[in-house]
Amino acid sequence: MYRSAAGLALGRRGEARACVARERSATYAAGRQRPGVQSEGEHQAGWRDAGGWPGPPSLAEALDQLEAAIQSVASADLDLEDDRAVLDAAVRLQRLESRCVASQLGVVDVVARRDAFRRDGAVTAASWLRGRTGADHGAAKRRVQAAVRLRRLPELRAALEAGEVTLDHVTAITAAAVPTRMDAIADAEATLVRLAKTARPHDVRVAVRHLADQVDRDGTDAEPLPDDGMDQRRELTLTRTVDGLGELRGLLDTVTAELLATALDAVDAPDDPDTPPERRRSPAQRRHDALHELLRRTLEAGGLPTKGGIPAHLFAMADLATLAGADEAAARPPRLRYMGEISPEVARRIAR
Repeated sequence: MYRSAAGLALGRRGEARACVARERSATYAAGRQRPGVQSEGEHQAGWRDAGGWPGPPSLAEALDQLEAAIQSVASADLDLEDDRAVLDAAVRLQRLESRCVASQLGVVDVVARRDAFRRDGAVTAASWLRGRTGADHGAAKRRVQAAVRLRRLPELRAALEAGEVTLDHVTAITAAAVPTRMDAIADAEATLVRLAKTARPHDVRVAVRHLADQVDRDGTDAEPLPDDGMDQRRELTLTRTVDGLGELRGLLDTVTAELLATALDAVDAPDDPDTPPERRRSPAQRRHDALHELLRRTLEAGGLPTKGGIPAHLFAMADLATLAGADEAAARPPRLRYMGEISPEVARRIAR
């Protein structure tokens, strides 16, 4: 059942495309079974001479058929389906998603192998994928990495193509498959694939880590450092989440990581012994609070370069009514310079 005229039109277009696809597939299959056609090339040549369809669809045609099939699924009225049907469909769609991911990785592998990303002005396949799809840097990098490393892991690739494992299972293996570990992981591929088909991605990562550590505990796959000694993989990003928190992601070079660990350790303070259990902080929360204290002390101590002649400081803008607790009378919500709008409670806490 289609919910709108547009849905009906799209559905009919999808049905037409699917019908064409079925006719082409039937014609192609019939051609393959004809006596005298011994190979794919001979089959296609014979059909070209006969004026028929020359072979399987192009990539663009196949994607059109896939879009039509997806539209057909989206047009289904789920309210008319029983529980068993929607339960089975949810699992089947997960398997189909994995199969689609496998197809994408195959395409991305070709993009990486040909350096085709340079046509769009990108420097790497990962940066191209991130820019064109809006994926996070880490997600794009892991996907390209998986696409390339699956060349050496055909059983894992086949399992993904069959929808028997997910991308998370695949990256649990490929992320560790650096050159110094690849041979060992490839030798154990059959065992790892059997595990991936029945276990969670976390369990696969644990198994891969145990295997990899037997071969190369360090697991580095870094290029030699340039003359300036700076690791080209270093990065740090800070973004604002939808609920106003700051998401910090990065990869620090060895010396910077040591500096940060040393500074955090210096200001890390344990919970008081009489702190109630429900208010005790996790190790990660303690590191967050230590970083807060470190940054606060750094700004208060001065000594940082000025910007426009103004010393570095926490800059917040708030209406006087907000600071007085009369939030409804405030002309505008309080804001921070970099992180944007904040709650009145946060503004008053900063002002104390």
